[in-house]
Amino acid sequence: MQEVADEMLKYNFDLLAVQEIRWQGQGRIDKKDFSLIYSGPNMKTGLFGTGFLINKTVRGSILDYQTVNDRICKIRLKGKFRNVSIVSLPTRKVKMRRTAFTRLLMKSSPTSQDTI
Repeated sequence: MQEVADEMLKYNFDLLAVQEIRWQGQGRIDKKDFSLIYSGPNMKTGLFGTGFLINKTVRGSILDYQTVNDRICKIRLKGKFRNVSIVSLPTRKVKMRRTAFTRLLMKSSPTSQDTI
């Protein structure tokens, strides 16, 4: 985790979506320069898991974090003019029918009016 955070800080990224965290359950780890919000399967499988690595400058802007399943999560951030929702939905290795994919995407979509 520290190596990824170092690269994030090196390139001045405020937020990274991360996959294959492989930790059980959900949680938040706050360090001096970054935070990690993660979620994984409830059973100890050593597979999947997703989350967001957040720079300390954006940490105070977090409005909401939701987990859809052990592969999909969403974070909502307060913006200057508009709030922003970011969905982490890795699809490269996951094979699913288009309708199932669309259902999962709709389940994780923001519903508030102030979203674009």
